[in-house]
Amino acid sequence: MGMIQETTTVAAPPQRVWEAVVDFEARPRWEPRVKEASILGGGPLQEGSRIRLKVDRDKFTSTVIAMEPPASLVLLVKGPGFRVTHSYELHPEGTSTRLVMAGDYQGIIGRLVGRFMRKSVRRDLSDELAAIKRAVEASS
Repeated sequence: MGMIQETTTVAAPPQRVWEAVVDFEARPRWEPRVKEASILGGGPLQEGSRIRLKVDRDKFTSTVIAMEPPASLVLLVKGPGFRVTHSYELHPEGTSTRLVMAGDYQGIIGRLVGRFMRKSVRRDLSDELAAIKRAVEASS
């Protein structure tokens, strides 16, 4: 399937946007599709951390595979027939931050998602970006 990418601009500096991006445990309060979220084993988010999420009806575990605060975060979800990498990139733009979120869907199931659900994935990425934007800008 390859990469699907969406972008938004948040009226806040990268550090404030970063704090919302990595605060997965707070997401159920401000991201409507996230029903549950926890960092397995506790502790601060870092490379190797595992995040348990329930998004709508789907439950899965993401692993942090790369992290450069406050510029980028890369998560991996894998299972039989699929490998999904989600990334967040934060780019300062004056007093705002351009936030880019991308999903890279690989494997047999990833190709099926690309063929039949591309529009839905784009909408999900856009919804997540909008939720982050609302949460950060509301706390200003």
